[in-house]
Amino acid sequence: MATLIHKVNLLLLEYDSINDLKNISNLIFTDKLLNTLIDFCMNTENFANFGIRLIEILSLEFTKKIARSEIFAVI
Repeated sequence: MATLIHKVNLLLLEYDSINDLKNISNLIFTDKLLNTLIDFCMNTENFANFGIRLIEILSLEFTKKIARSEIFAVI
């Protein structure tokens, strides 16, 4: 899971434009992805920052959904 999250982070960090980043986020974001990321961050020690970074990037477009999730228990 850490490898996949890291690859998604690298993919998203390749974009120079915020609009491009938001468009890609719209394509990949689902509630299941968010729950998987939260579960990953809560149950790992060394790689949790990859999941938190991806949630941070996704929060540019999905602020309200992420704020209503269980991510604050992780942080």
